[in-house]
Amino acid sequence: VAGAVAGRSAAAGAAGAPGLPHRQMQLLVALVGNPDIQMACKTTGIGRTTAHRWLRQPAFQDELARQRDAVLAEALAKGKKMLLPFDDVVAAEFKNDSPSSIVENGNIPSDKMGLDIGPKSIALFSKELENAKTIVWNGPMGVFEMENFSKGTFAVARALAKATENGATTIIGGGDSASAVKKAGLAKKVSHVSTGGGASLEYLEGKILPGVAALTEK
Repeated sequence: VAGAVAGRSAAAGAAGAPGLPHRQMQLLVALVGNPDIQMACKTTGIGRTTAHRWLRQPAFQDELARQRDAVLAEALAKGKKMLLPFDDVVAAEFKNDSPSSIVENGNIPSDKMGLDIGPKSIALFSKELENAKTIVWNGPMGVFEMENFSKGTFAVARALAKATENGATTIIGGGDSASAVKKAGLAKKVSHVSTGGGASLEYLEGKILPGVAALTEK
């Protein structure tokens, strides 16, 4: 999810498929560099099985770690707040009934995969989102299609619904996020739901979208 504006803004999302971690890291770079954005949340290494296998490739891990450290350093230097997940729900198999456990500080064993954020991260993200004025959510917190790994995603959906009720503008961007908020029964409790996930990320990065450019030219 990525969010912005009105003094306090919030961004939160998950690495759902190969290619997304780099794109979302680029988004974080853009958000940290935007003076209108005060706070961003980012979950990394939480998503589909393919994403976890890809994230574990040494070359990718090194590059992502380098980018992560640079973004965190810039956020700190500019006095901005960036939240990272403190704990993860992990399991050995990509199945709803696979035995799960909670690990902290990103210490996911090599024989397991992260399938959701943990209770401490849920509490942290929910508290921050409730105080945001504008929120853009792009990417579920875990494998919400499986009941046992849906807690993080649905908790964020509830936090957005509560923020909306309190006057915040909440935008859901992306097919998975749209499906998640609908499955949580909260689609009508947020400001706007869009299926334009990749386009949302590019727009928030400050890129000009082809459709918008065509309309502008006319």
